[in-house]
Amino acid sequence: MGKNTIGGKKHKRAKNHTEIKRPLQLREEGECYAKVTKTLGGSRLLCECYDYDNTKKEFKKLERICTIRGSMRKRVWMKVEDIVLVSIREFVLSEYKGTKKDKGDIIWKYKPEEVLELKRKEDFPTFNNNETEFEDTNFNVSDDDSKINIESDENLDEI
Repeated sequence: MGKNTIGGKKHKRAKNHTEIKRPLQLREEGECYAKVTKTLGGSRLLCECYDYDNTKKEFKKLERICTIRGSMRKRVWMKVEDIVLVSIREFVLSEYKGTKKDKGDIIWKYKPEEVLELKRKEDFPTFNNNETEFEDTNFNVSDDDSKINIESDENLDEI
């Protein structure tokens, strides 16, 4: 019996297909790299955008409310800590929790391999992961705490 390539389950159809390497999308004028920090719902995300300043030759960090563009909705899923390419809306300011925030549109989601390739190819911001790490001050273990009290184990057998 031959393979069913027309109908049937989608995972069976795509089983033998290899993934084609897509071209790397670089930032252009009016675009910036961003890291998703929070999902807001309604295809909106709060992103840390890193705008490149040509005069100082460095990245400037800003928070923007970004919208997933229509062709990506329900096809490309975003989560916190994803690296994306944002098209900046320079003509709109919105109010988010009492503060004015710029808006942007997410036009590309980078895969982890593409992020590594971007770091090698051109100027790419270093995203700080120090904010997500927690301090380990409450869990200091000394040598006295790690010793086992043998007398307490013998008392458990008697009960």
